[in-house]
Amino acid sequence: MDNSSTTDSGKPAQGAGLDGKPVLVHKKGAEGGLAIGSLSGRILTPIMERPDWAEGLAVALLAERHEFYLSRLGPVFAEQRAADTVIPFEDLGWVATDAEGEQIELEADSEHRMDVIAEATGVIRTDDLSDSRQDDTTGEVGHVLLDETKDYDHADAPAFAPVAESEADAKTGTK
Repeated sequence: MDNSSTTDSGKPAQGAGLDGKPVLVHKKGAEGGLAIGSLSGRILTPIMERPDWAEGLAVALLAERHEFYLSRLGPVFAEQRAADTVIPFEDLGWVATDAEGEQIELEADSEHRMDVIAEATGVIRTDDLSDSRQDDTTGEVGHVLLDETKDYDHADAPAFAPVAESEADAKTGTK
């Protein structure tokens, strides 16, 4: 194995080898950061130097992030994200341990990812459908809802009159 990246003492530099180059992970509104391997997702920051928000984290799911953007925005965008030297904590899924020491998987923040997609595609994110805007380059109207999990209130739905049997039959050619 070629350890071309070494320190003055001849030991491999942190992040060399299977981990790839170090990438910084930061959490919005929190202090401190983590260094992870750009290939493995393994945390390179020593345990005693990790910020409080990183407690229990073991491995960043970089391949899942890459696949997410690849499937939604294509290979060019995904490759650009793969070259990031700083990644928001919210943009990563993680393998971690819970308080009982059980291995768990933490999902990436879907709101953060929807913001990234909206920015990349030029879509204005809002929860008000009347606020959609037209993209000047394509002439198409783009719109993404803020809260995809929000229950639709059927009381607000427009009332549709039932189609009379004879009218429905005339359209389908039955009877």
